[in-house]
Amino acid sequence: MPYQAAMDIGSNSVKTTVVLAERPLSEIVAKRSKVTRLGQGFAEGWLQDEPMNRTIAAMGEQLEWLREEFSPCDVVIGATSAVRDAENGLDFLGRCKRVLRLAEMPYLLTGEQEAFCTFLGAGCAVKQGAFFINADPGGGSTEISFGLAGERLMGFKSFQVGAVRWGERFDLEGPSTPWAREDALKVAESCFEEFIKVGRFMGRIVPSLSISGGSAFMVGSLAAGHLIKPPDYAVPVSAEAIEHLIDELGPMDVEVRKQVPGMPEDRANVAVSALIIILALLHALNYTSFTPNPYGLRQGLLIGLRNGDFLPNM
Repeated sequence: MPYQAAMDIGSNSVKTTVVLAERPLSEIVAKRSKVTRLGQGFAEGWLQDEPMNRTIAAMGEQLEWLREEFSPCDVVIGATSAVRDAENGLDFLGRCKRVLRLAEMPYLLTGEQEAFCTFLGAGCAVKQGAFFINADPGGGSTEISFGLAGERLMGFKSFQVGAVRWGERFDLEGPSTPWAREDALKVAESCFEEFIKVGRFMGRIVPSLSISGGSAFMVGSLAAGHLIKPPDYAVPVSAEAIEHLIDELGPMDVEVRKQVPGMPEDRANVAVSALIIILALLHALNYTSFTPNPYGLRQGLLIGLRNGDFLPNM
């Protein structure tokens, strides 16, 4: 039985999603994720040796898993913000190709491509042709897009606002002060408000903002008090609940955060910065809640693979 898989080399983690080649992309067969913090220590715009080594090792583990469990399998690999912004990003991808013996170098997604793929993927959770707005706050950047699900992207923007980037910039990874958290929120809001100036979603109104990616999963899990599963994704999370979580988690050590009900262990270090970014999205876009979306970039990469826009990397 042929499989297809998409791997996302993000600023915080390496993630892989597997589907059956002839089935809808919403029917996920398996997933793997490992935090590698590729964007850690992004000094003067260069990827650092240890994060690169961790990332290549995680990619190798997930590729071996695909070979053992899901053969034959076409794999598409996309790299996002950390690699895109790095002076040595292309060198890193070339190293990935050599070390991992890939058929093609991983795709270096532009901000536009990342926003477009995320929009296409997030549309798997929305009725075909329905207008919706989706945001995807990652480790290094946040993409906002809107349009008709499965049909047409009408607008998008990519921002250099991400959980790893914000955590390092405002010293939020460990215990933080209320003043640092407030500064981080204000700066993120000011960045996202630029999107409003471009036009208020073509004059359309949507009752809830869709947010995809690991940060949305984490916030949904924390709000629910347990690790959320597919039925829980339909439950909106209020801005008030996010504010409460920021106040609760902000003063905590990372190890203490890991014990909080619903906290994915691999997200504890970026939890506060991710919460702040999502709250800033709600404030800037004038929403009081958001709905976690279980689909996003990797489904979009798979759509590109099926349409022939991407060749298999493995």
